[in-house]
Amino acid sequence: MSRVLPAVLTLLAALLIAPPPARADLQHPRQAFLRDSTAGLFLHWGQRTSPQHTDCAAWEADVVSGGWTPAYWVNEAKKLHAQYIVLATFHSRLGYARPYPSSIPGSCRTSRDFLGELIDAADAQGLKVINYMTDDPQWHNEGLSSGDWLNSAAFSSHVGRTVDLTTRDGFGEFSYLQFFEQMRRYPKLAGFWIDNDNAYWERNDLYAKIYQQRPDMTISNNNEDTPIMDMISNEQKTGMTPSYDYPQAIYTALPRLIEADFKLPTAGPWWYGGSDQAVDRKLTLGRLITNAGSSVKALMAETAMVNGRFPAQQAGFNNFANTYLSEIWESLGGTEGGGYMYGGLKPGFWNDGAHGVTTIAKNDPNRHYVHVLTPPTGGTLSVRDNGYRISSVTNLRTGAAVPFTQSGGSLRLTGITSWDPYDTVFKVVSSGREGIHGGVTLSAGSSTSGHAASAAGDGDYLTYWDSNAAEPARLTFDLGSAKRVQYLAFNQREDSTVHPASGSARISGYQVHVSDDGTNWGSAVKTGTVPNARGVQFIDLTATTARYVRLTKTGHHGIARWRVDEAWAGGQYAAGATEPPPGRHEAEDATISQGVFENTHTGFSGTGYVNGDNVTGSYVQWAFPAETTGTATVRLRYANGTTANRPMTITVGGTTITRDYNGTGAWATWATDTFTVPVTAGSNTLRATATTANGNPNIDYIDLSSGAVMETASDNGLSIRPAMGWSSWSFVRRTPTEAKMKAQADALVSSGLAAKGYVYVNLDDFYQKCDANGYVVDGFGRWAVDTAKFPGGIKALADYVHAKGLKFGFYVTPGIAKNAVTANRPIEGTSYHAQDIADTSRTHKNYNCKNMYRLNFDHPGAQAFIDSWAGQMASWGVDYLKIDGVDATTIADVEAWDRALRRTGRPINFALSNNLPIAQATTWKRLANSWRTQGDVECYCGPGPNGSGFPLTDWAHVVSRFNSAASWQPYAGPGGWNDYDSLEIGNGDQVGLTADQRRSHMTHWAMAASPLLLGTDLTALTATDLTMLTNDRLIAVNQDGVAAQRIVNSGVNQVWRKRESNGDHIIALYNTGTSGNSTVSVTWSQAGFTGPAAVTNLWSGASEGTVASSYSATLRPGETRLIRARPATAVPRYEAENATISQGAAESNHASYSGTGFVNYDNLVGSYVEFTVNAAQAGNATVTLRYANGTTANRPMAITTGGTTITRDYNGTGAWATWATDTFTLPLTAGANTVRATATTAGGGPNVDYIDVS
Repeated sequence: MSRVLPAVLTLLAALLIAPPPARADLQHPRQAFLRDSTAGLFLHWGQRTSPQHTDCAAWEADVVSGGWTPAYWVNEAKKLHAQYIVLATFHSRLGYARPYPSSIPGSCRTSRDFLGELIDAADAQGLKVINYMTDDPQWHNEGLSSGDWLNSAAFSSHVGRTVDLTTRDGFGEFSYLQFFEQMRRYPKLAGFWIDNDNAYWERNDLYAKIYQQRPDMTISNNNEDTPIMDMISNEQKTGMTPSYDYPQAIYTALPRLIEADFKLPTAGPWWYGGSDQAVDRKLTLGRLITNAGSSVKALMAETAMVNGRFPAQQAGFNNFANTYLSEIWESLGGTEGGGYMYGGLKPGFWNDGAHGVTTIAKNDPNRHYVHVLTPPTGGTLSVRDNGYRISSVTNLRTGAAVPFTQSGGSLRLTGITSWDPYDTVFKVVSSGREGIHGGVTLSAGSSTSGHAASAAGDGDYLTYWDSNAAEPARLTFDLGSAKRVQYLAFNQREDSTVHPASGSARISGYQVHVSDDGTNWGSAVKTGTVPNARGVQFIDLTATTARYVRLTKTGHHGIARWRVDEAWAGGQYAAGATEPPPGRHEAEDATISQGVFENTHTGFSGTGYVNGDNVTGSYVQWAFPAETTGTATVRLRYANGTTANRPMTITVGGTTITRDYNGTGAWATWATDTFTVPVTAGSNTLRATATTANGNPNIDYIDLSSGAVMETASDNGLSIRPAMGWSSWSFVRRTPTEAKMKAQADALVSSGLAAKGYVYVNLDDFYQKCDANGYVVDGFGRWAVDTAKFPGGIKALADYVHAKGLKFGFYVTPGIAKNAVTANRPIEGTSYHAQDIADTSRTHKNYNCKNMYRLNFDHPGAQAFIDSWAGQMASWGVDYLKIDGVDATTIADVEAWDRALRRTGRPINFALSNNLPIAQATTWKRLANSWRTQGDVECYCGPGPNGSGFPLTDWAHVVSRFNSAASWQPYAGPGGWNDYDSLEIGNGDQVGLTADQRRSHMTHWAMAASPLLLGTDLTALTATDLTMLTNDRLIAVNQDGVAAQRIVNSGVNQVWRKRESNGDHIIALYNTGTSGNSTVSVTWSQAGFTGPAAVTNLWSGASEGTVASSYSATLRPGETRLIRARPATAVPRYEAENATISQGAAESNHASYSGTGFVNYDNLVGSYVEFTVNAAQAGNATVTLRYANGTTANRPMAITTGGTTITRDYNGTGAWATWATDTFTLPLTAGANTVRATATTAGGGPNVDYIDVS
């Protein structure tokens, strides 16, 4: 003891030196990892984990012999999409063990460094570890018949004086020393989780000393909002309605770091008590998602057993969550809660019983997500828009466009036919906020010191107005002059609970008055109550005009205190765009015979509907294209305000069917009729003809869907497969010349790239000549070529390219140049001039020379000008045209260029750029051959002017394309491709990517069927990169005409798959991280097939043999594995969407289907899907039917072939995106057979994906 005591006294003396005065850091760089986190994994694991161990060494021996490994906890955390782990072993009710070889005696300490191993394993996977520390000795002998978990004698000997560890002060000293020991031992330990304050710690300034010695460490406190600590955690809050809405019990305002810690097992202690407890999926996911929707971190507690493994039901939940959360993770990771200080749509209770939260992207204030945790009773959802102008809505899981309208301050989504059982997520893109008055001055009748009313209008959520608990409390808005007032809105300070309501310091009753002079107010223009709810609140008014508006609080929910972070007045509601769903054909746009366009009855889609004359033979006829011959599902929307049936014949090609259209109750009450028709590849017409003297019903539209029907694809006959070649922008950038272009064309041939299909040589921007007013123009107002750069002219360059067997690409942006308008240049071949067609009040987005006026396409000269320009390009020999600066406002320009290019008679591949909105995806597909889905892949981080030179890009710019590809995947196909920008491969590591990252770059572009347009210097190709680019197997994957789907998205792990026409499955696995290896796995069922498969590595070409049911690869950061899986037994597959469908529809709104979709049966007896199956010979066949049933009710079906009928049960599968298979035998005859699956109950059939027949 004499040797130890001086060292201990020296340590204590050092620790007791007072640090600088502590201060509360509301925001600090050390908090960055927590602020970037969404969730954590909470592990209570120690000596008293069942079965309890009273001997420390015996516990450690059982842990080790049981196979404990830190990788297990790290992998389970990643399945939960957690970013940090909190380890609670030094816990008052777990025996106070230290899971590391501590030098401080006093309780159990292990020989093996479990804590250190966990920290290192987590760090390798990009996760952080926080250590739990208790302040509480009261349970020092719990569970013991004799003895104590705490050894006061050993600790007293260590410090050289008597210390009773069972007292709070004694225990405080014992634990105090451990903080400093851990800080020294573990430089990667991220922080401490405190449960709770200890007076000894506080007297000795523990927290300030932690920050002083480890400024990178965070400190969290459980249930106590201690200002010096970084985060407050809120433990196991219950009793809310809905039960999952955890934030109702939170009482701390953002931007304070806030955490919610809750148990995943539905019963039992926080640690493993010996039983396998269930996990309530809806409650757990709801808690995670509602916390994310309030910018609250979700710390999810699981009960590890002695060997570290989780009980079966928790492990099962983690596996489920891994897949489930991956599909929607972009809406949770990298977001903040919507409706609070970060903006966003209103969360909480919506229409018809619906409830949920919203999130908003941290890096894009116009990207929102609506999480519907409790769906409405119908198919419509209405969410308050908070002043955002909405431009598009899609289903996040499927990428399918969702019909919507926006009016009265709300976003209304319609036509939703199914809801996820846990969280239906809609991705909402806005184009900013509008209608909110600026320059408003706020004043109040009462305020506390330092919290004046002006703070509620300063745009700063760190300040707030406090009414000083006055009631009535008045907040007055001075608009500066008389203005229109439509509504008031405010964010109350979220520093009180909603549950219990007795703790809520929120407004209840209110009155609103208006005044022209601020003195005479008159009677209230609105009275009412505001609900007891978190997030932004609104008070709508009958629109009026006034300078002053006063909001008076007349009542409160629980506490009279009223604090307002921000308040504003809206002059008008936002008015968003409305995008029709893919495949919709409005009746008013069709050919009408003996009928008229009208819009007198409400509820129609588009601009109106068709009212047919009351005669036999009146009809509506639509023209539509089909990609292949097959079956299309038609939904015809109609209204019949009479009581008489108004039947029609539906004719497509040589097929006619008759459908009944009985009364719908009123002309404004619309119904839909669903049926299937045969279509042929190419153009088709569908005619709906009245068969009685009453004529047709009113017809609104038809929706067409199936693998056969194209989503209005461009029919210019080009780009049947993605384009391949080279573009000048990335490497040559702003200095293109004739010599440089020729050199790249030469290299394209000499390198062998051209022989592999890389044939386009595309000249991008800066070939033009500019002056102070913008582009210099030729005699007809078109851009003039800079002859100093291109002395031979563009035609000579194109001829040079063509002579090498290559194709030439060119560049333009929308509009007409200012110089053309100023000089009033004539429009070639017409009597018009530039000033006739230019809208000089508006300019286009133009990245470089600027000054491009918009065109007035109501004037015929505008199209003539585009025709002239396109004709010039065609005469030069242009084969590919990129039009840059395209967005939702330039659709008329794109349409004009599409028409002009077709009129030239020259095949010109038409490409759109850049960052096009997905809301108009079907428009881009109809008009063009490719479209850029994001901004530039270039990083603009090189040493040259404007960031030119190497590096050309970085991994962040490449990997951001993964989410884009997932969203845009449904829109790619022959004739039109999602363009993810240049392929930055060719010049080795200097491009800004490692070799692994470059292979992943190539793999992803190939899997996504993106154009392969190189951006590198072809005159300096490296051997490694040339091998990548000329890999025939990779090129074949790109050119197979199929865009892959993402099936795994878990942290840094992603898996994508596609099925080629020969039945092979192409699967890409990625580690998208930047540090640490990761094991990426996929099952064959996730990839869309079952049974063993022969696997080939497509990068190396090596066979990996036959793999039974799943595939895993441990990948370096940025590495990929691309494989071809060929099912060992080729079983003919018959996709349901290609079968004959009666009273059902082909859909693709639930994930993980095979082919292009599945069939959703109508909910009635007799609906069916009928397959035509070919058999080589007569005999019994094994049939495997893949289905999903998102309900809890059985949906039995009769399976009929020939004279045989069997009945099969199809019980719930847990979710509509959870697929199962049913296998049975049927007798088949040689040749063609029909197999019909018919619903036998009013619930209809399950969703059917396919049948395999062997």
